[in-house]
Amino acid sequence: MTLRLYQIAGCPYCRKVSRALEQLGLEYQVVEIDPDLRSEVKKISGQEKVPVLVDGDRVITDSTAILRHLVDYSSGGELLPEDSRHQALAWILEAYADDTLVPLVARSRDSQEDRAELAVHLAWLEQFLDPGGYILGDAPTLADLALHAAISGLERDGQGPPLSTELSRLCSWYGRLRS
Repeated sequence: MTLRLYQIAGCPYCRKVSRALEQLGLEYQVVEIDPDLRSEVKKISGQEKVPVLVDGDRVITDSTAILRHLVDYSSGGELLPEDSRHQALAWILEAYADDTLVPLVARSRDSQEDRAELAVHLAWLEQFLDPGGYILGDAPTLADLALHAAISGLERDGQGPPLSTELSRLCSWYGRLRS
């Protein structure tokens, strides 16, 4: 059975889910939704938000719920670190990306104050990274996918986000995940 992902181009929550599907090596069909015409999503899921994943008879809304479904589907596999402490931290960072970083990135386009706050958050993320590594070790986890998707909202014209050169580990990490 083919998975179907209903998404809107540029949506960081959708980007996170599509990257998780790719990391798991799962085949899926993308259904691009016009942001102004969400009737198809509403018909499928009973609500208008994306992403929505259809897995057979199961319809899953909300990116975190979709990730939980994919983790269950794959027994954690490629999305979670092996260590239970790091697994918990991966979920905490995923929530931080969704609840703090995505809105802050969106607000930073129009507000100098929010750009300054975002710079502080990016400096904190720099501290998580070892050179050449990922947020929680040697392989990307759902924390990396969520944080990368949130930061990707800063991209313009297909270029990487305008990150300070002082954030060399973050820039390197971003590039590894982008490719």
